[in-house]
Order: sequence, then C-alpha cells, then structure tokens
Amino acid sequence: YTKDNDKVTTFTVSRDKIEVNPEEEVFKKPSMKVNEINLEKIKLPLEQIMDKANEFKKKNYPNEIDQKIIVIVQNLEGFGDIWNITFITKAFNTLNIKISTEDGKILKHNLSSVFDFKKEG
Repeated sequence: YTKDNDKVTTFTVSRDKIEVNPEEEVFKKPSMKVNEINLEKIKLPLEQIMDKANEFKKKNYPNEIDQKIIVIVQNLEGFGDIWNITFITKAFNTLNIKISTEDGKILKHNLSSVFDFKKEG
C-alpha cells in the first residue's frame, strides 16, 4: 500500500513464477483508513496458513471447490493483523476466512454468493 496515492501493489503467484501487477485503486470505502501492518506479528508462513485454510474449507464447506484464491495480509479494525483469504468457488460463492497472523487461529469465516454483492452508488 502506498499512502501517497492510496494504491496497492498486488502479486500473481503461480506454481513457477511470481508476477508484480501494476498499482491499483484500494478496494475500500472512501472514508476508510488503511492501517499499517506490523510485520513482526506475522509469525506463520503463507504455506502454513493456506494449509489451515484449506483444511478448514474441506471440513466445513466440503462441496465448495475453489477456482481462484485471493490472499491479503491486512490490519482490520476489530481484528488487528490478519491473513484475509477469499476462495472464489465454482458454485459462484465466496468463502472468506480471517486468520490471525500470530497464532493461525481462525477468527471469522463467511460463505456468500457472488450474486449478493451490489455496487453502491
């Protein structure tokens, strides 16, 4: 996140490479503040977090087959520093799981249909 222009840099990770994407607008309400992440609180590597998220999905949502996964490390009010993982599924659902960066505890999860999303405006 670059505070000066209120944009983020994203990365596309595949099996054999990591691509840096051009800066993009932050997906947030205009009045929302992007909080700084405390890197010292990120105790668990991405691989371990993804294992935990996939295990949780398999146990609690076995019929949801993911097509795309979006992973964000962020500091959210009410949660602090978290791994925010969203599975976009073949059934046009999104499974969002918020996981603590410090101990890997699942803090919140939610399954919703992509058709439930409305653009405010």
